[in-house]
Amino acid sequence: MPDAILLDNGGLQNDDGNYLMAIHANRGITLSPRGGFLGAGYEGGSMRVDSPITGSGMLGVNYEFSPLILNNPANDYSGGTVLGTNGPGANAIGGLLRLGQDEVLPHGAGKGGLSINPWGSFNNTLQTVTLD
Repeated sequence: MPDAILLDNGGLQNDDGNYLMAIHANRGITLSPRGGFLGAGYEGGSMRVDSPITGSGMLGVNYEFSPLILNNPANDYSGGTVLGTNGPGANAIGGLLRLGQDEVLPHGAGKGGLSINPWGSFNNTLQTVTLD
């Protein structure tokens, strides 16, 4: 179901410690042209997105210290991914993005790209980046 959740310059976040918020694979997320935001807050309060993310908007990854885990290789949103961005009800203090599988970031012709703002984090594990 591609549009079970519609993000129109809004967002979802897990701001609870020691709790994994999982979005089921049949709860597809659609990003409007104004984009949407996903984030996880306190230590241990991660969010895993098993559903496909589609639409023309940008996916902003924001909030604090726990990971947002993208886990569906069928993601095909075209607005790009921004790690560390302000969004409704959240901030860009940090953003931690984890790729749960291969091919979860849309790429190729007509697909945005990956932007990393200075306060985004790869948990000090990113030594080189190759984007093609």
